[in-house]
Amino acid sequence: MTLNDIISSALAQLDRTTDSAGLANYRERLTRYANEAQNELAAASGFFRTDELAVNEGIADLSQLPRSCIKVTRVRQQGHSVPFSIGDTSNSILLPYCAPAVITYRCVPAPLVKGTDESELDPCLHGLIVSYLVGRERMGGDVIVFHDVLPVIRAGKAKVQAFINALGDAALPGKKAVPQPAVSSIGGEWAVLGLARSGAAVPQAYFDGYYTTAAQYVKERGG
Repeated sequence: MTLNDIISSALAQLDRTTDSAGLANYRERLTRYANEAQNELAAASGFFRTDELAVNEGIADLSQLPRSCIKVTRVRQQGHSVPFSIGDTSNSILLPYCAPAVITYRCVPAPLVKGTDESELDPCLHGLIVSYLVGRERMGGDVIVFHDVLPVIRAGKAKVQAFINALGDAALPGKKAVPQPAVSSIGGEWAVLGLARSGAAVPQAYFDGYYTTAAQYVKERGG
C-alpha cells in the first residue's frame, strides 16, 4: 500500500472524506502516525534487507548501506558466508577479504514521505498500519493523557506481537520440516533458499551447517 492508500483507508474507516481536500487536512498527522506504526512493526517483526557493500582493506563501512543498520546477521564474500567482527567503530565490520560483501542486516524501513511512497514492510502487515492510524485518531490524536492510554497501547502491541509470532511460525515450515538441510532439491537447496529469502530470523548456524554439508558433498565427488 502507498501512503495515500494507507491514509485513504484510515479515513474511510473513520467515516471521513477521502477526497483531495480531506487528504490534505489530515496528511501531516496521519503520515507521522503511519511512520510510527511502520517502525513499531519493523521492530516487532524484524525487518531485514540484503545489500552489496564495497570493502576497503577488509573493512566494510555500514554507514554506506541504503538503510540505517541495527544489526548485521550475515555476510557473504566470494560466494559463501564469512565470519565478521566489529571494527574500530560501531559503523564498521572487519572481513576476511577485500572483495565486495553481500550483507544481510536488520534495519529501519524507509520513511513514508510522498503519497506514492510504498511501505517496505511485508504487504500482509500494511493493514496493521491502517489500524494504527484509526486507533490513534479514535483515541483523540495527540490530545491524550498518556497514563490513561498506556494500557490501550500495550494491549495493541501485544496483539501485534501475537500476530507477528503467528506469522513467523507460518514463515518457518522449512526449518521445522528440514531441521538439518542436506544436499537435495527439496530437503536442501529449496528449504535453505526459501528461508534465506523470507527475511525470517533463522540462526546463522542453520545456513553454515548446510554450507559445510554442501562443500563436503562436492569434495567427495571431486568437484
